[in-house]
Amino acid sequence: MKGHVHKHIGIIGGMGMESSILMQKKMLEYHTINCNNCPYPKLTFFPVNLKKVINFQVYNKMNEYVEYLSDCIFILEKAGCEFVSIAAVTPHILYNELVKKSNLPILHIVENSLDQILKLDNKEILVLATSYTNKSGIISEKLNPLGFQLKMPIKEDQEMLDYIIYHKLVKGIHTNVEKEMVSSLVRQYNTKNVLLACTDLSVLELKETKNISFIDLLDNHARKTLHSSLSNIIDF
Repeated sequence: MKGHVHKHIGIIGGMGMESSILMQKKMLEYHTINCNNCPYPKLTFFPVNLKKVINFQVYNKMNEYVEYLSDCIFILEKAGCEFVSIAAVTPHILYNELVKKSNLPILHIVENSLDQILKLDNKEILVLATSYTNKSGIISEKLNPLGFQLKMPIKEDQEMLDYIIYHKLVKGIHTNVEKEMVSSLVRQYNTKNVLLACTDLSVLELKETKNISFIDLLDNHARKTLHSSLSNIIDF
């Protein structure tokens, strides 16, 4: 594979450290499967200050949030990165503003799952995300125009999901208890397609059944991030 150019990957993570690590693990797995004979591309990981990020979101300090993430992207640019992938869903509410400020291309975590979503034969999708993400509209603005009908958890179920995400998964706590709570929630909605629209939910490794299929934003984001670096060498 000499002579081939790999694009230097920049990842902004740390919103959920385990999910950030899982994304990089998935990239390694995709590399082994699809391009095992070519060198692994350069990757620079920048962890955000989680307390700052939460403060920006809770107190709706969007201008400061944009400036902070723009600074993170600039650091990755100075490190030699050629494009950026954000290992969390919620920061994508600022995607358009970040693109305007950045000199680097930024991958979109929802758009990176559209190839899988468009293959679904059922247009109804249960969306599992934080309440903040669901209220932001970043999922619906991408999928509603394509004719998909999005089903959101009712208030009590969303509160339970938020608790699991913020008080368990973000802190690295994911046992069979949390896994069964989320699995039980999914079963009660009787929906075939389930969108895991929070990267922290990916660490639960929920199992598909003949009646339930998962679209995992983190998994697809990892695949497309690696592909963006290796697209000159192989397509997958």
